[in-house]
Amino acid sequence: MESQTTDDSPILWNVTAIVVGSVYLALALGTAATRQPWCDEAWFASPAANLLESGTMGTSFIDTHDPIHKDISKYTYWQPPLYFLVQAVWYSLVGFSLFSMRALSTFWGLVLLISWLAIVRLLTENRWLALLTVALIAVDYQFLANASDGRMDTMCAALAFAGYAFYLALREHRLGSALLVSHTLVVASGLSHPNGILAFAGLVFLSLYLDRTRLRLRSILFAVIPYMVGGLAWGWYIAKNPSAFFSQFGGNMSGRLYGLGSLWSGFKLELTDRYLAAFGVGETTSPIATLKLLVLGAYVAGWVGLMWEAQTAKRSAAVPAARNFRALVWLTTLYFLVMSVLIGNKSVSYLVHTVPLLAACLAVWAGLLWVRRSVPVWTISASLVFLFLLQLGGAGRRVLQDPYHKSYLPAVQFLKAALREADAITGSAELAFALGFRVNLADDPRLGYYTGKTPSLIVVEPRYKAWFERWRKEEPEVYRYVIQLLDEGYRQVYNNSFYQILERKK
Repeated sequence: MESQTTDDSPILWNVTAIVVGSVYLALALGTAATRQPWCDEAWFASPAANLLESGTMGTSFIDTHDPIHKDISKYTYWQPPLYFLVQAVWYSLVGFSLFSMRALSTFWGLVLLISWLAIVRLLTENRWLALLTVALIAVDYQFLANASDGRMDTMCAALAFAGYAFYLALREHRLGSALLVSHTLVVASGLSHPNGILAFAGLVFLSLYLDRTRLRLRSILFAVIPYMVGGLAWGWYIAKNPSAFFSQFGGNMSGRLYGLGSLWSGFKLELTDRYLAAFGVGETTSPIATLKLLVLGAYVAGWVGLMWEAQTAKRSAAVPAARNFRALVWLTTLYFLVMSVLIGNKSVSYLVHTVPLLAACLAVWAGLLWVRRSVPVWTISASLVFLFLLQLGGAGRRVLQDPYHKSYLPAVQFLKAALREADAITGSAELAFALGFRVNLADDPRLGYYTGKTPSLIVVEPRYKAWFERWRKEEPEVYRYVIQLLDEGYRQVYNNSFYQILERKK
């Protein structure tokens, strides 16, 4: 693709960029205001809230009798600490609420979009391809889900891609600075979530692929410094309670590397449990959900198509930027391999790391086809428009469903009316966003099997039902206890499409 050193339509580009950013913010904040909260958000809000209130970064609500939760009410070690510290600063500026927590993710989503604008611009020397990439990411259903979710995944990914952007921007003239800044951001990514391993692998690949002949011991030392500083900072916190760290972090990481022992299983589950599950396969709520498979198909086509185009250009030397295109393809492939083998948790939340790469492959491939006229221009335009409309429709539909106001709030309003000051509640942690983080709430799917506590109210929702089914298979004694307790000790007093509230019999 020819280098684009000038832009014949700067006003049009700027206006388009503003529209893309505005659409992203509208969809992300609209989703943040209407989606139903879930347990992870409360778990990850709690350490920051406790830090601001009491000066200790413990996690409330979780059953401390479980061995992997050792001293979790005082120290949170099951995740790296940076996200919690950033939250505390954010809440001190804007106040604490479910929406402000999600708005922090929306902010990091904006950082991610800006980073990809720079990455594709630097790799292709084409501002319009960069903007097309950002537009594809900005309306992506999975990306918007992360950018409106109170988790650290978007922050982790944004820091990683910001590191790549700075490396690409600085590498030609200041390689040492490029390594120092980019690896600092990668360390920050890893201190936000263990998936920062993706950022590290990707940056090492880019450095070797683009600059292996230029790397010297002195420049490598610049890359090492951030890891030493980050390790010392996290080590200081770990030193406060090492046994709790090994209990919590080790328990959370347990089983996540099983892909190393069975590569085939790792690849299979990556496809079925992450990608196919996220893009509609297996969903029973609505047949229209399978339309999301068209999005996945477009991404895969972009990845494979760009790989083919880059190899063709390599043989013919027709495209000056072919080497950079191959870098993008191989970086995407590397992410898929690392997530298949090293990240055993097949959560769809982790797609925030790969969707931008796939969108970039699709955008660049579409740009190559457009320039070469390999297929009719109207076909490319129509396909992209259809993809945008499909993604916008899915995101808009999610906002209109509004489970926060239609399901969550009615349930917690009933709880507030039924709750007395001394009452204890067992239920999913997200109830705390409405009831308050000081309420006597325990997130204990075993319903007091180990603690012996019998709360006044029990709230059952799909996550608890899934745990009950798991107890039936893995801990039958716990399952028998739970079923007997609910049948004999409690009666249902409220039920909606999501929450079931049970009150202890007098």
